[in-house]
Amino acid sequence: AAVSAATTVAATVTAGTGYGWIGALGTPVSPQNWALTSLLGRATGHLLDRLGSGLAPLAVPGWHLLGLLATAVAILLIWLRLRLKPVYALGLSLLVVAVFGPAIRPWYVLWGLFLIAAAAPSTSVGHRVAALAGVLALAVLPSGGPADAGQLVLAVCGGLLGVVVLWQA
Repeated sequence: AAVSAATTVAATVTAGTGYGWIGALGTPVSPQNWALTSLLGRATGHLLDRLGSGLAPLAVPGWHLLGLLATAVAILLIWLRLRLKPVYALGLSLLVVAVFGPAIRPWYVLWGLFLIAAAAPSTSVGHRVAALAGVLALAVLPSGGPADAGQLVLAVCGGLLGVVVLWQA
C-alpha cells in the first residue's frame, strides 16, 4: 500500500497535473454510458418513476453500489478460492471490474482480455481470447463511436501487418 501511495504521489508530482484527477475518478465520461450497472439503474429508475415512487433517483447509485459489491466478491473468489495463476487471475479481475463497474469504455474490456489470452490455462482458450482481443483492439475506437474511412483503412492495414508478422514468426 505504501509503495502504491508513493508511486501515485511521485507520478502526480512528475506529471504536474495536480490531484484533481483523483476526485474525477468517480465521474463517468457520460451519464448515459453503457455500463451494465448504469443500464440497470436507468431501467429501474424509469420503472420506479412510472410507478410514482420517490426512490427513482436512487436507482443508478444503488445499482452502482451493487456492481461494486459484486466486483469485490468476484475478485475475492478469483484470488482466494480459485487459486489461479497470478496473471490469469489479474486478467479475470480486470474483466470483472470492466463488466460490473459504474462506467465502461470499449477498451476497458481489453485490459483483462490481453492478460487472459497471455496466461490462459489452455491453449484453445488463449487462442480464442487472443483473437477476440485482436479484433476488438482494431475495431473499437477509444471514443466508442463509429470509424470513418481513414480509421478503417488504418485498422485493416494494422490487421494485415499483424497477420504478416504472425505468418513470419
